Amino acid sequence: EWLEKFVLKYNQEIKLPLMFRIIPGSVNDQKLELLSKLNIIAIGIGLQSGSYRVLKEIYNRPIKINVFTDTIVKLNSKKIIPIIDVMLNNPYEKRDDIVETIKTLSMIPKPFLIELYGFKFYPGTEITSRAIKEGIIDKCDTIGTQAYIENNNDKNFLNNIIYITPYFTRKFIFYLIDKERISKKYLS
Repeated sequence: EWLEKFVLKYNQEIKLPLMFRIIPGSVNDQKLELLSKLNIIAIGIGLQSGSYRVLKEIYNRPIKINVFTDTIVKLNSKKIIPIIDVMLNNPYEKRDDIVETIKTLSMIPKPFLIELYGFKFYPGTEITSRAIKEGIIDKCDTIGTQAYIENNNDKNFLNNIIYITPYFTRKFIFYLIDKERISKKYLS
């Protein structure tokens, strides 16, 4: 298999620390055993959202959350630190979707790191065409609309919880979610 050859050659000839990306569910026990022979610094893995609705309906990426969490558990068992990609400020995401992301992150074993990305509309993409059709953005002003979405949304507190999730206990994270829900109720 090519992976066996790669690991052997890499360890013989290159011998440098390595970082790479995987897709949730793409690493079985045999591959992981081979990969663990490398000097891996970290492995990047995309979550984007902990909401299956968002993954399936918005990102057209129907990867079940348990497949993602199982992959993280496997990496953790080999002492490999995952760097998890999370997308913020998606105008299609509802509060409950963001809470699902926080819950997903709080349920996986530590340590892990998070790489946060701001959702962007790019011309010519399916999601941009959809957003224009649905009136979320104006085709002439994707940059101005994007700045508005990033700076004028009620998701910032939840986004901050996502950011701190790797560093705090599940109990504390759930406490913050509850406080956010209660404060919204009284401020409305």
